[in-house]
Amino acid sequence: MKKNICKNKTVLLFAVFFLFLIIQNHFLWLFHDDYGYASLSYIPSFIGNRGMNTSITDIFKFLIYHYQNWGGRVLYFFVEIILLRLGLPFYRIFQSIVTFGIFLLIYKIISKKCNCKDFKLALVCILFYGVFEIVVMRGGIFWITASVLYFIPLFPLLLFMYLYDGKNKVFLCAILIFLATWSQEQIAVLSLSYIGLYTLYNIIIKKKKNISDFIMCCSSFLAFLILMLSKGSGVRIERYPEFYNSNFFVRTLKNFSNIILNNFGEYTKIFTIIFFLCALYLIYKNKRHIKNKYIYYMSFISTYIIVILNIFLNKGYFSSIYYYKDISMYRLIVLVIFFIQILIVFINILYYFYREGKHFYIHIFISAILSQLTMLVAPYFPIRSVTMFEVMCFIIFAYVFVDLLKNKKMNIYIIMIPFIVICSLNLLKITYGYYSNNDEKKYNDIVLKNTSSRIKNGENIDHVDLKKIQNPLYGIEEPYTDGFDYIAYYMKYYYGLPEKIEFIYE
Repeated sequence: MKKNICKNKTVLLFAVFFLFLIIQNHFLWLFHDDYGYASLSYIPSFIGNRGMNTSITDIFKFLIYHYQNWGGRVLYFFVEIILLRLGLPFYRIFQSIVTFGIFLLIYKIISKKCNCKDFKLALVCILFYGVFEIVVMRGGIFWITASVLYFIPLFPLLLFMYLYDGKNKVFLCAILIFLATWSQEQIAVLSLSYIGLYTLYNIIIKKKKNISDFIMCCSSFLAFLILMLSKGSGVRIERYPEFYNSNFFVRTLKNFSNIILNNFGEYTKIFTIIFFLCALYLIYKNKRHIKNKYIYYMSFISTYIIVILNIFLNKGYFSSIYYYKDISMYRLIVLVIFFIQILIVFINILYYFYREGKHFYIHIFISAILSQLTMLVAPYFPIRSVTMFEVMCFIIFAYVFVDLLKNKKMNIYIIMIPFIVICSLNLLKITYGYYSNNDEKKYNDIVLKNTSSRIKNGENIDHVDLKKIQNPLYGIEEPYTDGFDYIAYYMKYYYGLPEKIEFIYE
């Protein structure tokens, strides 16, 4: 009876979550590159048919050209193009389903690994969605062209993690790991690293050689090669000669600072605080197993300082300390200190799971780290690049929660209540922010569609009056943003408008 009540509560929680996602994604609109990919106008040098009425052959021609001249991330761009051809409502439903699936899978993975099906775990897994702050959300999830690369591919990866056991559903799992890897470079490294570590563990530790593991590795590696060996990737490298011709040590050091400051910075404070709180708990759990007590106390105190200062400093610990002085030597010393502190935390997390025999979490955590270290060789580090690291860490957070949940001496609601409040308020704030821009985006969409119809009926129109969104924080660049007037070019193809027409924003 008790199990049925718990199951019913879990089902109800996820049903409410899905309804919330449908409502939230109703306020999702096209921005920036979205218009360009939907209308095949994103690459100016592409010679071919453009617009929303082009054929499937035109779409493939565009993607082939993209692969050869712009990059290998074409699989999920194809998904984006097709969904937007069906209509924005189709994409909204698609993203709602995938988002729902990602957080459901986090719950399913943990409940399976930890043998825990408590509805409180379900609630926590759902509210991990509220850990994403607005800068990550707007650049990695609520921007369609970024979402299909940085967020959507995590669904097949998590489904693979949940289903694959080396025995069953081999063909399906091979497809899933292929789909996850042929997405975007960081997720490709994440996926390939995970299955590679999984396979090495089976061979070296378990002394088992499984043909299914070999098939998974081959499938992931093939997708990795398709993504990375595109001619377009080489062409894009040529667009950043200043970066690639600069001193290797200097540029790597700069990227290392970006990795730390973006993953654990002012725009990821909720995640950062939870991450280091969980690390603090795991360090505490290591206490009896660390022979040198000085190492334990150094680890615990260092992590405790990170947690406290992240709570009380507006920009968080790392950003506040790093930007305190604009002196090269000061920042170098600070980076060395940061590196030591984070390394200590990472080692403690890995050590905990190693001694507990929880190798699954080791594979996930190392793969997540590698997904970020990949950006050491990238010419820039957009904040959306932390998305996959955060999602993988949600699995570790959930494990820590279950461990706390099983501790009968602790009142779990002491932890749950502040977590629920913070994540819920963050989610509501973000949702309301996009809602506040909804009228303007809806108005512009209607006006542009009507203008297109009027021009096709023979009217001579030289300009169209549009509205600026009220809150730019809850959106990406618009044509009236300085330096982004080219977005109007994409929009004209998307709405079927002549190039000469002028957009006037109030």
